This record gives sequence, structure tokens and C-alpha cells, in this order.
Amino acid sequence: QWNPGVNTKFILDGSKSYNDPIGVHPFLLNPNQVNPPSGVVYSANSQSMMPTGELYPGYYVPENRADMIKEILEGEDNIDVEFMKALLMNTKSETDLELAQTLEAMLRQSDFAFSTLDQQALRQLRNWDGDYNVESIGASVFHVLKHVLTEKAFEGEMNPTQLDQFMRLHWMRRSIPEIIKNPNHYVWDNTETPEVETLNECLEEAFVMTVEALSEAHTPNPDKWQWGMVHTLEFNHPMAAGGALLKKIYNRGPYPAAGANETIMQGGFISYEKGKYDTHFGPQMRIIIDFNDPENSWSITPSGQSARRQSDHYDDQLEMYLNGEWRSQYMTFDFTSHYSKTTLSP
Repeated sequence: QWNPGVNTKFILDGSKSYNDPIGVHPFLLNPNQVNPPSGVVYSANSQSMMPTGELYPGYYVPENRADMIKEILEGEDNIDVEFMKALLMNTKSETDLELAQTLEAMLRQSDFAFSTLDQQALRQLRNWDGDYNVESIGASVFHVLKHVLTEKAFEGEMNPTQLDQFMRLHWMRRSIPEIIKNPNHYVWDNTETPEVETLNECLEEAFVMTVEALSEAHTPNPDKWQWGMVHTLEFNHPMAAGGALLKKIYNRGPYPAAGANETIMQGGFISYEKGKYDTHFGPQMRIIIDFNDPENSWSITPSGQSARRQSDHYDDQLEMYLNGEWRSQYMTFDFTSHYSKTTLSP
């Protein structure tokens, strides 16, 4: 609990006692959903309504994924295992599609003299359907453009260290869509010039920088800027920190990766290296349990059950995980019918 007016999203002055916490909420006020009228219980790490009907600040992710899950489930009467398999592999973002359409329209109406390569990239952005599948080219153009725009918007407000920290925050992911929807927001103005810049001026330069970044990191042919080339997934083992040789032995990948930060099938990333994204977080396990038929349950684990490099189960689920496939899982198991003897070894 905090004093009125204390914004926990900002860096607080610790020398002022008014900014100190004044208490804690009782356990019964923890966010929860119990038999909601919709019949759908969901989270996706978003901020759910408190039992009192109030929303309390916390380190929650944007509601994009949760809202899409809710919208899909509430609009479907016949939900079965196959339906849930498709839902968990959904790589679309309606929020990002809306932003992409806004930016593309502004670029198309611009008087800026774009090169032929720029125009080809703009066409890919125009044709994007909001899907972050590995073959999507529009996804690559949009996300690099959004990243470059964000850096341009805040580079005059923060030093490089602060900007890097800001780019890692959930707050940033919440803020950017709102700022893009406001072309005259003060962050678009370059304070080092006498003119007052808007999103329009920043966008033209940012788009050229986006095309340059993708061309230099990959190829000057936009038809080959697939999201799976820009966005990759590597399975890292702790032993790989010992050097290149151990990395080659223990790690798997990198592989083309679908999904993004705000898609249901999450392929989240934090760092950005000019035209490239390394997947940093995502589903540790995908699991579906049919409570009407528990034996009809499915799961998949990246990249296998064992962390021992010598084990047959070190990476035996890797290909299935990458392809969005599933393994049936035992909910009951009769050991006596499978094994006559069990040996425990250290």
C-alpha cells in the first residue's frame, strides 16, 4: 500500500518518507477469478480485477495476450483438445497489426523520397496480417521499425544505460502503442533543434534506418527478411558458459522462431542487435489436460526431459517443440504391466 499520489512506475526519491510503503494488502485481496460469468479463467500474467473491483498497480505485462485469449475462448462454444492446441500456437497480434497499419498509412502519405528498397519494404509492411510466423516478412519490418522508433523517441530523454533499462520494462511495452497513437506527443520532439518535431518526421528517418539495419544484418533483398531469420531461438545449457567449444557441445540452435512478446505462443525477447532478436523467454512447457477425459492429455517440453548431455532424452522433444507438435502424457500408469523389475541407481 502507498500514500495517495505515489506513482510506483517512476523512480522514487528514497529520502522522502512519504514515498515509503505504508502497509500491505491482505491475502484475500490478491487478484483472482473464481467462476466468472464468462466461464473462462485466464491470466497470461496480466492484471486481473481485484475482488473489490479495484485495480492495484503491480509488475504486470500488457493485456494483449490475455485479451486475445479471452476473446477467442468466449466466442467459441465447442472447445476441445484440438482447439486448445491451435490456440496455444497462435502467433497473431491484433495490437501490433493496428500499429503497423497506422505507421504504414503515415509513410505512404509522406512526401519523403523513399528509395526502391524502402518502397519494397513498405509493401511488405502494408501486406502484413499481424502474424509472427517464421515466414512472415512484414513482422520483421514492423518490429525493427517499432524498436528504432522507440530508441529515437527516448534517446534524447535518457542516457544509453537508462534507455537499455527502459527497453526491458513492461511499462515500455505498455507505453509505446499509446505514444505511437499520439503523433504530437512531446517525446517525438528533438529538443536539440529549434523546430518542434512530430512522429511524422521521426518515422521517415526511422523507416530508412530500419531498412538499412535489415539489409546489413541479412540481405538487401526484402523478400528474404523472414521473421524466422530475424527472430531466433537457442537452447542454452549452463555448461555452455565455459566457452565456444562447450557451447557447441551443449547448446542447441539457434533455430528460426515464431511468436513475439505479445503473442499467445510467446517467443519473447529483451535484447536487440541491429536487425536481430534472440528469444529470451517463452513456454517452459506446453500442457493440455481434458478434465472430461484426463487420459486425453498432451504436453511438450523444450528440448527434453534431461539436462545430461549423454541422455537419450536431452533433446528428443526438440523438433516436436519447434514444429508445434505434442506428446500424449500418462495421467495413470500401470508399472506392473510394463516392468517386472525396478532398479534404483545413484
